[in-house]
Amino acid sequence: MTSQNEPLPTTQPADPRRPRKSRRWLYISSALLLVWMSLSFSLASYLTSRRTPLLAHETPQLLKDAEYENLRLKAKDDLEIGAWYFPGESTKPVLLLLHGNFASRTAAEHQIQWLLNEGYSIMIPSLRAHGDSQGERNDFGYSARLDVITCIDWLKEHQPGKPIVVWGQSLGAAAAIFASPDLGEQVQAYILECPYKDLATAVWNRCQLLFPDFLDAIVYRSLRLCAVSVLPQFDDISPVNAIMKMPPSIPILILAGDADVHARPQEAEAIYEVVKDHSILKIFEGATHMGLDLKDKESYRSMLIDFVNSSLNGSLPN
Repeated sequence: MTSQNEPLPTTQPADPRRPRKSRRWLYISSALLLVWMSLSFSLASYLTSRRTPLLAHETPQLLKDAEYENLRLKAKDDLEIGAWYFPGESTKPVLLLLHGNFASRTAAEHQIQWLLNEGYSIMIPSLRAHGDSQGERNDFGYSARLDVITCIDWLKEHQPGKPIVVWGQSLGAAAAIFASPDLGEQVQAYILECPYKDLATAVWNRCQLLFPDFLDAIVYRSLRLCAVSVLPQFDDISPVNAIMKMPPSIPILILAGDADVHARPQEAEAIYEVVKDHSILKIFEGATHMGLDLKDKESYRSMLIDFVNSSLNGSLPN
């Protein structure tokens, strides 16, 4: 009970500066968030944009004396695609080679050379947004499936009856997988070298490579938020899901390196688990991304030749 002479408790007057401080921190936080999201959007746009100017045309350098056709093909969405066709022996299949990310068909001349020596016919395009092919958006093989279909259509028209083996590397492997439901059994076999599992995993791998712990998770979350506007089909860019629609009668060879930090061997294993009834998985010890043949070229090439030869009978090598 309060004495009559005891003063009543008083309330300290509110600090008139406090609302200003709160608003100031709100403005600063909002500005920082806006800057961070703008940077994330810019990074997402950069990662999915064409990296090099559109070339006028690509001509072979190592293979300049070889017989070949320089093609300009139009995909179903009207983008123009550049490609080479090298004729081989009439009794051998044609290999459709699909290059990796940020490369073009000129980067594969060393592979084309030894395959020509084996008598194979070779077709190799520069996928959209690469080399002398049109396109400004690189969605990691998803839209490039149209380029693959266009090449198969050309081969069916100009090389009727020739068996076709599609050999995709990294980005090219994804493009091959995305095209496979439309191609059906027009293709004899697939070679998938260093494939990534899905785009979410690919982005996370690169965030871990480029940013320190804790910051990598923040950048990844930011990029995922920006993906809605940059790549609305982000969740559909998933080779591990798309390969479920590949016909079960078609042999598949899946290759990976156990030191690959861009498309980790676990990703190849996840893809293999979906199609293991008609596929082979080979993981190369000590090999990095797109470097599977660096330690032992002869065994690498022999394995590919054995697979191609077996696939002509619709079977896997023993």
